[in-house]
Amino acid sequence: MEIIYEDDAILVVRKDAGIATETAKLGQKDMVSLLKNYRVKKHEEPFIGLVHRLDQPVEGILLVAKTSNAAGIISKHLKEHDIEKRYYAIACGTLTESGEFTDYIRFDKKNNVSSVVSEKDPEGKKAELSYEVLENLKIEGEDCTLVLVTLHTGRHHQIRVQFSAHGYPLYADRKYGTKVEGVNVALCSCALSFVHPVNSRIMDFSITPIGKAFMPCEYFTKMIK
Repeated sequence: MEIIYEDDAILVVRKDAGIATETAKLGQKDMVSLLKNYRVKKHEEPFIGLVHRLDQPVEGILLVAKTSNAAGIISKHLKEHDIEKRYYAIACGTLTESGEFTDYIRFDKKNNVSSVVSEKDPEGKKAELSYEVLENLKIEGEDCTLVLVTLHTGRHHQIRVQFSAHGYPLYADRKYGTKVEGVNVALCSCALSFVHPVNSRIMDFSITPIGKAFMPCEYFTKMIK
């Protein structure tokens, strides 16, 4: 577990793909448990305010609060869309131009799956994102596209569901349309920008993916150089 930033109010950490943000499964480690143990070892109160989540197969930046007051303020900012979240994703297929998706998504809690539905569906919630095309590439002979996604709403499995519904499922996303085995879904929470809940400073964090699915991308090799 990599601590990217920490102060008295917040923790910004890097979650590896394959680790749940929080789980009720006995014996399975998750980020909340790891962070509580981390705080105990520092002789601190083991409070962890979970203000947003990342899907288990997704890697990237996770923000948590260290106090209930900070958790409340951050949650308020999230509801008001004052926190900017961006993701790297590899979509199967060739996208040549940047664009945006606007759909309505319904969440099936029982099966932990979401789907794009009609605007008239009473359980559908509006989902909006925009994306920038960064690189066209081939992975094991398959045409793919690396994109930078900006979320404008925060729906369950939103990026995965919308790209799949528009004919471009994410690479290695076995739940929403691809059959690639042995790697986690090519999705990384790569940038987070928000107002600090205590001192009101603008906080900006960004990372580069380390997951196996992203290794064919020359884009990140150029960034490192």
